[in-house]
Amino acid sequence: MQAMVAALGRELPDWDVAAAEGGWSLWITLPSGSAAAFAQVALRHGVATAPGGASSPDEAFLDFVRICYGPAPPLLELAAQRLANAWSEFATSTIPILTLARA
Repeated sequence: MQAMVAALGRELPDWDVAAAEGGWSLWITLPSGSAAAFAQVALRHGVATAPGGASSPDEAFLDFVRICYGPAPPLLELAAQRLANAWSEFATSTIPILTLARA
């Protein structure tokens, strides 16, 4: 977990990444946009994330993503780099990022 928190802190300094109290994933609030839409972009960059809304029956947590930190640190470093590339693409997209999850 510490390796993933450190890697995300380096690669995505605008994200507020806190250590988890347990489990195998980080629960992160995105600075902007829809987590479902971002998850699609991240997947195109080779990283699977779980959008928070997928765990909610009432459309809560739409700006949260769950990121697993179970793999070995070198793979976590690569995942953080790919997530940073995905975030760069997502944040500069001309598509309205808040409406993609509701489409």
